[in-house]
Amino acid sequence: MKRTSSGVTLIALIITIIVLLILAGVTISMIVGDNGILNQATRASDEMAQSSAEEKVNVEVLGSYETDGTINIDLLNENLQNIENLTYNGESLSDENVISKLPATVNVDGYDIIIYGSADAQIVKENASLYYGAEVTGYECASDGVSKWRIFYSDGNNIYLISDDYLHYDDTPATNQGNKLDKYGDYRYGFNTVYSNYNGSNSLNDKVKIWLSKYLAYGSNATNTRGSINGAAYMLDVDIWNNYVGENAEYAIGGPTIEMFCDSYKDTHPDKYIENNVATNGYNIKWNTDTEYTSGLELPEDYNSIYVKSDTSKAYGMWIASPAADDEMVVILMNTYEKFISGEIYNSYYSNLWGLRPIVCLNSDVILEKGSGDNFFIK
Repeated sequence: MKRTSSGVTLIALIITIIVLLILAGVTISMIVGDNGILNQATRASDEMAQSSAEEKVNVEVLGSYETDGTINIDLLNENLQNIENLTYNGESLSDENVISKLPATVNVDGYDIIIYGSADAQIVKENASLYYGAEVTGYECASDGVSKWRIFYSDGNNIYLISDDYLHYDDTPATNQGNKLDKYGDYRYGFNTVYSNYNGSNSLNDKVKIWLSKYLAYGSNATNTRGSINGAAYMLDVDIWNNYVGENAEYAIGGPTIEMFCDSYKDTHPDKYIENNVATNGYNIKWNTDTEYTSGLELPEDYNSIYVKSDTSKAYGMWIASPAADDEMVVILMNTYEKFISGEIYNSYYSNLWGLRPIVCLNSDVILEKGSGDNFFIK
């Protein structure tokens, strides 16, 4: 009697169907998935259309420059009318609807395009969401410890840059007495060996006292010699940070104070920002939407990480040059690991986790020009 192998054939058929379904799924994913052929083609087409719109605007902007390198606003308005489908404030350019100052955003073929002009400190402050976090190229100083600078803040008179990354220990300065920070790693260090070289706020240069104005106005603590203010005094010692001062800068410090940090953060987050006040030992902080001050706040990571860096391969956060109200030995820090701004005892076991990101105060006459990509350069 002849036997059949229908059972085996059925299993093979099922396996074949499963394989075909998998292949079909893979094929469909390759075609219509997030990174599929259709979506990639759509994105490529969209990028080409946006580039075309940007090129149309750039041509007319280039034709609007004066011989001194500034943009003639009247000529710019006239030239932009050469572009079909261009709108400003939702309408076509006209005598009643004109660009009066830069930066300004126009729309071409459905794409918003920002036109930048020369920017001084006031323009940078008024347009914080466009400038803060952007890289500034061409700034040179004696130290090569910082490879990239970003716009951190503008007070309307000066623009302040922050190091994009933590300083290597070898690039941190010694005090005038020759003492270096406690080294816990290439990018992590504490203040235990330097704080005794300072005499509280009496050690501060007048240039930086504005950034501790609430603390200095508080009373007797303005001249105290607690470890926390001495740790901050190291960061605010403009003499030892002078290697980071180039021809375009007034001074440099080892990092922002909490007052500068809060002022910058308010410019970029006007709806929910950080407020600060001082108590016996130093600063308290809170969200403007809260009623009670606290010892710590969780911050989002944005603006190219000028406030919070998620990369903890070098350090877990940056020291902030202000005493905290928690205790007389606490210096404020930005804990990147938990995206938390809080206080830390300057010479505790945990102080071996934090690094420094210097701040440079540019000269008041510095003008920024738009470079390639998202960069700006000093004119």
